[in-house]
Amino acid sequence: MFKDCESEAMYRVTFDKYYNKADAMCRNRNYDIIAILEEYGDEGNYGILIILPQFKDIYKLLNNLFQEILPIHKPELFPDFVKNVWVDNEEYILPEVKGLIDTKEKMMRDYEKQIDEIDEKILDMKAQYDYLTGLLTSDGQGDFLVNNVMKMLEYIGYNIVVNVDDIVEGNKQEDLRILDKDRFTVIEVKGHNGNPSEDDCQALLKYINRNMRTERRTDIHGILIVNHHKLKAPLDRPDPAFTEQQISDAIGDNYTLVSTWELYKSVRLFQKGLISFDDIDSGLHEKGLFKALPSPWQFLGKIQHQFKDNTIACFILEADRVNIGDELVIENGNEYFKIDVSEMQIDDKKVENAKKGDKLAISVGVPILKQANIYVKNK
Repeated sequence: MFKDCESEAMYRVTFDKYYNKADAMCRNRNYDIIAILEEYGDEGNYGILIILPQFKDIYKLLNNLFQEILPIHKPELFPDFVKNVWVDNEEYILPEVKGLIDTKEKMMRDYEKQIDEIDEKILDMKAQYDYLTGLLTSDGQGDFLVNNVMKMLEYIGYNIVVNVDDIVEGNKQEDLRILDKDRFTVIEVKGHNGNPSEDDCQALLKYINRNMRTERRTDIHGILIVNHHKLKAPLDRPDPAFTEQQISDAIGDNYTLVSTWELYKSVRLFQKGLISFDDIDSGLHEKGLFKALPSPWQFLGKIQHQFKDNTIACFILEADRVNIGDELVIENGNEYFKIDVSEMQIDDKKVENAKKGDKLAISVGVPILKQANIYVKNK
């Protein structure tokens, strides 16, 4: 009855003064009665009184009592509950049945081992890429954020990323430089509890102009990377991170504004093979606002209806044209995936191409959300 819970008994009372030895169900090491079982009644009226210590997990004990003890020793109390429970005891199991049980247990052990191995790999991979999630965390400021941005840039494929503090002394300088492909790119990195400020943009401009003078070149590009509203989850942050005026100024002064959330999304797309290093590199060196989906991906429309278990998407085409065989990217919530257009219809008729304003239905092959965005890669 106390199987698997022998050490969990807790009591302050013993029963030696009140019950005789025949009623003793369990004694402690001092031979005191700590549990009793007393039978009552006569023929036709029968009952059992059981008094037990407290247990940390009373359900273990009750399970033992009602499934393994009472049905066997007092089967008349449980006529419909269980019969012949002994047939499942190991002593009576047939060899072929035992073989299947052993196979099942081995499969469960192998499965648990595989799960443990995968869990360990997950932990290792999270630790390996902690600098990527570090782009977005509440700690995302100062040297911590700068170092994470530097590791991210090296991870996607930049060969010469320099921490300026390691090579320049004296006046405050930009945080990082990219010197690949005979280019000179200055990067200022900021973390904010709120939105990026005008001072951030002005500081970047100052570093661009200073390096133009010292390096005697006019092709220096600037990038401002900001972890904005860093105390919030990224999906709860304002999007875009920058004001219309800040974006307009960046276009006019030829530098790039980047939120760490868009940078992080670009790495996810990079890992899935949806975009390349060249796509990210082009975006980081394009004036204005950086977006994870590169400019060659043109917005087609927003899904308005779905059919066939949400695998047929219907929308009004907002791009000039789309054709059978075009490569599409579906932005499904916070997930992205790529498909090739294999079939599309207008007014229930199959077509080879469609033009702007058409009410288009395409097969996407997997369930997607309503309001998902669709993009096409310009050739």
